[in-house]
Amino acid sequence: MRDGSGWHAIAMSIYALEELAKYFQLLAAKKSATGSTLELDERLFGRERGSHKYKIEIGRKLIPQEAMNIFPKSFDPVYFDPKHFKSEDTFISEALRLETLFVDWKDGKWVHGTPILAERIKNFTDEILNALVKLEGG
Repeated sequence: MRDGSGWHAIAMSIYALEELAKYFQLLAAKKSATGSTLELDERLFGRERGSHKYKIEIGRKLIPQEAMNIFPKSFDPVYFDPKHFKSEDTFISEALRLETLFVDWKDGKWVHGTPILAERIKNFTDEILNALVKLEGG
């Protein structure tokens, strides 16, 4: 975030959540493996439609739900005046990953991601790391 875009930081942290989900599934498969055979869902490694959503759904079960809310509805008025801006909770999702990586044209205006709250991104990535430590037995 220091040298780049907060939006890209969100996207990369979503990828980290997906990698955590893969690791979790690989550990579970290893524990239940028979001989040298592992059973895995192909969506863990694919880029086809639905694979990112599948991994995010697995990852979401591994970290506290509050960490998934990257921009809360009850935002700090330091950032925006609530009289002039309406907000809704913005949760980590496959759609948010795309919205933070690409600029889009919607309803006659440019759309690029969600408002950035650096402490929310840091909390999200910290929770991913905490989950990884737990999976590692720490």
